[in-house]
Amino acid sequence: MTLLPDGPVLPLLPTPIRSFVHFSIIDSTNDWGGRYLRLFHPPGERGRSNGRFPLLVLADAQSAARGRFEHRWWSPAGGLAFSLLARWRDFGLARDESPELSSRVAHAVLSVIQSVLDSSGVETTAVIQQPNDIMVGGRKISGILIESPSPQYVVIGIGVNVNNRSSDYKAPDNNPRGYVPVSLFDLTGKSWSCCELMGKIVRELFRVG
Repeated sequence: MTLLPDGPVLPLLPTPIRSFVHFSIIDSTNDWGGRYLRLFHPPGERGRSNGRFPLLVLADAQSAARGRFEHRWWSPAGGLAFSLLARWRDFGLARDESPELSSRVAHAVLSVIQSVLDSSGVETTAVIQQPNDIMVGGRKISGILIESPSPQYVVIGIGVNVNNRSSDYKAPDNNPRGYVPVSLFDLTGKSWSCCELMGKIVRELFRVG
């Protein structure tokens, strides 16, 4: 799982990311992150590090993506889906400062989405809908799920509708708020590099460049 400067990891340079894992399809990148931490860094462990953090997990598609309260998240091929496994101290924060991290993540995602819209001449504004959604015109373009399996570690899950089409969306039974998705392709009529957008989000999050 060593980070190599080629393929989809190239847009991550320069960032503090130390390791990279890629799946064509997985149940959930956040669930994978939780399993990894439970296996190698169980709760209560202190001081140990294998040098792999921050670790990024990217999936081309997720079969069981989820948001808060186990709400399902639409995550087909064409979308961006990744989770970042890190230590709280990687962000200069403690676990009880989770609202600050949540805000930082949301604004990083918002900034990148808005820059795409602006560069494409789309005259609309993306907004943060608390606590964990990015909306455009009342439709959901991105979801964020932050979980902390132990006092030292945090898993940040980010999903962005990029090249997937909202016309392909079928609402799951567990969709209590009736969200309708929208993608960058829907809004701009263009395809975008998910990996480049991921790199921009990570750089914004770590305030690199």
